Amino acid sequence: EHKTSVLEAAAIVRFANMTDAEVCEVAEALVGQVVEAPAKWGERGYENPLHPVVGVSFHEAGAYCKWLKKGSGIPIRLPTEDEWEATALYASEFDGPVDAVTFPEHWGPEWGNSAELHIGGPSPVGTFDAGASDFPRPSDFRGNVFEWVTDLVNDGEPWCHVVKGGSFRHLMRRSHPGYRGRGDKTSRNDDNGFRLACS
Repeated sequence: EHKTSVLEAAAIVRFANMTDAEVCEVAEALVGQVVEAPAKWGERGYENPLHPVVGVSFHEAGAYCKWLKKGSGIPIRLPTEDEWEATALYASEFDGPVDAVTFPEHWGPEWGNSAELHIGGPSPVGTFDAGASDFPRPSDFRGNVFEWVTDLVNDGEPWCHVVKGGSFRHLMRRSHPGYRGRGDKTSRNDDNGFRLACS
């Protein structure tokens, strides 16, 4: 079984400057139909350009990756569950397997924007930064919004993909890097987003 290396994990990036219009344009071009906008675009609490893009289905996230890959020549895609977990561990500077990550007794900022915080919506990307480090580290792997990965929850359910990271809507236990959320690949929930992998 392939385990993701630190270098592979570090290649997963988040495009914080991805505008709503760019995502809509990409989805329309690759899906071949008009996409009015992801769920919640323009609604109060979701219009901040520093927020992660939410309300994007698995298909729309994949279409964006294909468009970006075609335009940039860089092999961009959604990460696998293993890659996502390895990157989350790298981001938090945790040295050990994902199963060894333990929960604190009480919520702390290292657990990100979860229901315990009572924000009730996504927070700007980088609000819960990984902190000072000798190397740049990705942020927001815990809480804020669930992120699509390519893995299926069960082999016999091709419509149901794993989502990782927890969200502002759920308690911090779902922010654990090993937690496997379930997402219907057509759903456009206000707490589902995505992260990109380059390889």
